[in-house]
Amino acid sequence: MAIWRFLADLQSIQESSTFLTYTETEMVKSAHFYSNVFLEFFQKKACFAFISR
Repeated sequence: MAIWRFLADLQSIQESSTFLTYTETEMVKSAHFYSNVFLEFFQKKACFAFISR
C-alpha cells in the first residue's frame, strides 16, 4: 500500500510540476551564468590578443 501512495504522490508532484519547473529554471539560470562567464573571458582574451599583436 505504501508504494501506491508514493506513486500517487509522485504523480501529483509531476502534475503540479512546481518542483520540475523550479529545477529547470535553476538549471537554465546556471547555464546562462556560465555561458556569460565564458563569453566574457573569451572576449577579453580576444581583445588582449588583438591589442598585444
